[in-house]
Amino acid sequence: MLRDFFGQDISIKKGLVVLMVLGLIVTTALTGYLLTNRGGDIVISKKDADITGEEVGDKKDEGKASNGSEQEGKEPEEEIKVYVTGEVNNVGIVTLLKGQLISDAIDKAGGPTENADVENINMVYKLEENVMLKIKSKNEETPEENAENTPPNDNNKGISIISHSSGTVVEEKDEKSTTGSKININTATASELMTIPGVGPSTAEKIISYREQNGRFEQVADIMNVSGIGERKFEQMEELISTE
Repeated sequence: MLRDFFGQDISIKKGLVVLMVLGLIVTTALTGYLLTNRGGDIVISKKDADITGEEVGDKKDEGKASNGSEQEGKEPEEEIKVYVTGEVNNVGIVTLLKGQLISDAIDKAGGPTENADVENINMVYKLEENVMLKIKSKNEETPEENAENTPPNDNNKGISIISHSSGTVVEEKDEKSTTGSKININTATASELMTIPGVGPSTAEKIISYREQNGRFEQVADIMNVSGIGERKFEQMEELISTE
C-alpha cells in the first residue's frame, strides 16, 4: 500500500511494479549501449588498409605517368636568326621563334625608320628559317635583288627576304661595331657581303667582279666605284666595312 499527497491509501499490484522496474532497466541498458557504440573507434583490418593503399598508390603512379607523357609530347619551340638591315633603327641579328612575323623582326631591330617603305611590306608574313631582311626606302626605285628573294606577294615591294642555302645567317655587328668585326670588302664572300646594309645578291656579285677586274679596294670609299652604290648607301655601310 502507498499513500499519495493527500494521505489516501493507493493499492498497486506487484506485477505492475515488476514491469515498470524491468522497463526502466531495459531503457537504461539500451541507452548506454547506443552511447558506447557511437563514441567507439572504427576498426579497419590490415587487409583492407593494404588494398586501399595500393589503389591510392596506383592512381598517383598513373597521374605521374600521364603528366610525364604530356611533357614528353611537347616539342621545344625552334629559334631562328634573322639579320635585319636597311631602313631600321638598329641593324643587326635578332632572335625569333620559328613562325613569328616580319613585324616581330622589325620591332626587335628598333623599328622602321621614317624613310622605310612600310606600306609595301606584308608585316604578317611568317618567317620559318634563318634569313636576311632588307627593308627598303620609299624612294628606292630599282630593286637590285632577284625576284626569287621577294615573298610571293605583290604588296611586298618594300622588303627583300634573302635566305642562304646553308640555312644560316652570318652574324655581324651593327653600326656600333668595332673595327675588328668589320667586313673586309677585299676578301669577303658574296654571303658575307650581303650582310652589309644596302648590299643584295646582285650588288655582292658586282663588288666581287670589280675586285677581279680592278684589283683590291685601296680605301673603303672606293666601293662607290661599284655600280649601284652611291653616297647614300656608302653612308650606311661606311662604319661596317674595311679594306684590311
